[in-house]
Amino acid sequence: SVLDGTLAVFVDRLVGLAVFVLAAGVGLISTGITQMESGFSPVLLWGAVAAAAALATFLLLPRARRALLARLQARAIPISTLCGIGALAVATLGFWILSVVFLAKALGIDVGLFALATSAPLVAVASFLPITIGGIGVRETGYALLLAGEGVSHSSAIALGMAQYGTFLVV
Repeated sequence: SVLDGTLAVFVDRLVGLAVFVLAAGVGLISTGITQMESGFSPVLLWGAVAAAAALATFLLLPRARRALLARLQARAIPISTLCGIGALAVATLGFWILSVVFLAKALGIDVGLFALATSAPLVAVASFLPITIGGIGVRETGYALLLAGEGVSHSSAIALGMAQYGTFLVV
């Protein structure tokens, strides 16, 4: 039915966003730890820790999990479908990061995989916020701020953000 399809799309979007936010939290924590001495905001670091703790608590509490799964099963969405949605969300995140790695290599940005894998989800979540149209400027500033500690120039980071947005538009 239409309601089941709408719920499946909603769950798909929710799980996908949760995976990106969780990866962004991990990226923020790891980036914050490495950049703490360079003026990285401890408020952002502890915010990411709190968000990750809240998500972990929800995932680890069997009663809350059972209640959510019971509601989803009441709408006839099988657990295998939910697991498939989660796997696709993780794969999407992996391909997102891989595209950033390839774009960085194509632009001659010599930075480690860990730096790109932690900054790409952060930039993605920041560009999802309704601050600007399509995240224009947010993405570029995010890469400039997050990759500055890795020795990436401002102009190269902005080029990475613009190239990523360009490929997103083509896809």
